[in-house]
Amino acid sequence: MVGGPQAAYHNGKTYFTYVRGDNGDACIRAYEHATGLVSRETVMHAQLSVDVHAGPALLVRAEDRRIIAVYCASGSRRLYRWLSTDPEDVSSGTEIDVAPQIGAMEYTYPVLAQYGTGPIMVAFRSRGAVVPYHTGAHWGYALTNDGGETWSPATEFWSVPERGAYAYIQQTSADRVDFLLLDGNPRRNTGVAVHHLYADEHGFYRTDGRRVTNPEPWGPESATLVHRPANRDNAGGGGVALNRDGHPCVAYSVSGSDRIHWARWTGSAWVDHDVAGWVGGGPVIDPLDASTIFAVQRSGSAAQLTRFTTSDDGATWDAQGLVWSSPGQIHRPVVPCNRGGDLRLLWLQGTFDNDMRFSLGIRGFPPRSRRSAHPSPGVRWSG
Repeated sequence: MVGGPQAAYHNGKTYFTYVRGDNGDACIRAYEHATGLVSRETVMHAQLSVDVHAGPALLVRAEDRRIIAVYCASGSRRLYRWLSTDPEDVSSGTEIDVAPQIGAMEYTYPVLAQYGTGPIMVAFRSRGAVVPYHTGAHWGYALTNDGGETWSPATEFWSVPERGAYAYIQQTSADRVDFLLLDGNPRRNTGVAVHHLYADEHGFYRTDGRRVTNPEPWGPESATLVHRPANRDNAGGGGVALNRDGHPCVAYSVSGSDRIHWARWTGSAWVDHDVAGWVGGGPVIDPLDASTIFAVQRSGSAAQLTRFTTSDDGATWDAQGLVWSSPGQIHRPVVPCNRGGDLRLLWLQGTFDNDMRFSLGIRGFPPRSRRSAHPSPGVRWSG
């Protein structure tokens, strides 16, 4: 996922990270499902960046259940790793700068995933030393085999010269990571298509299971094409999940026609479906239920957070409005990784002028009447 809050569930708690709109602090908290209470705010890094793109990546480490986060300011030459002092407790932790070990030119949008109880991967957007960011950006990754203390040098894996590149990355099972890949920048290019790869600790694979063996970095010719929108429209952000058959499904936006699309792999081909109209942030797919999409739809000054579900592999969709806001200040819905208990969805709501001017609270669905025992200004929890 790109920017905004990130969240993960484990053993009765949902952990979530965010950056504050008043001072740029990178913070972490835990929501306890049994009591409905939210822990005190723990500042992992003071004054990181007032930018929704700086939302820290989050992972519950498989081997010992300590919480690991990775974060950076957008386009920074520093990349920080925070590790909780104790398992399942985010009240304290230690921070190190891992950028000197990884050695990329710069870092944006870090994402964390772990292959079983083995290597942890951090993926990130970067660029070359002498090319403009928006046309020369590529995606890289680094691995750690000791829980985040030491990291491999960066490997560049997704690059589309002169067009930039975007990636939306999701841990879809205990030992698998899926990649929804764009072959351009939707705001600066035309005809941006969506592609797919997946990975385990042994390598990267096209959707049909064929291993990618040509040298990195890879471009569209090395991935599986999911869909190329008509009329030079652009595919945009979204997410990936595995369905009941273990096949990947993707949800994404299409600008120009302003539609939400959902596609599934049948075992031999991608089948794409138009779901609904869309004006807002990229849709998100439920990682535990690939037939469910959440998206923000806007109409005039109002916004609605909508849940779309299908029971016939995408042929038809039912829509349920979950939350209304007027003026339309609902942003960046996210489904917690391994979601559990009574919390299926988080989103940001409040005042949003732009990516660097905002005063947003974090809300959850389904709502609960109980509130945080430790509220803090600038970021609020409510149901």
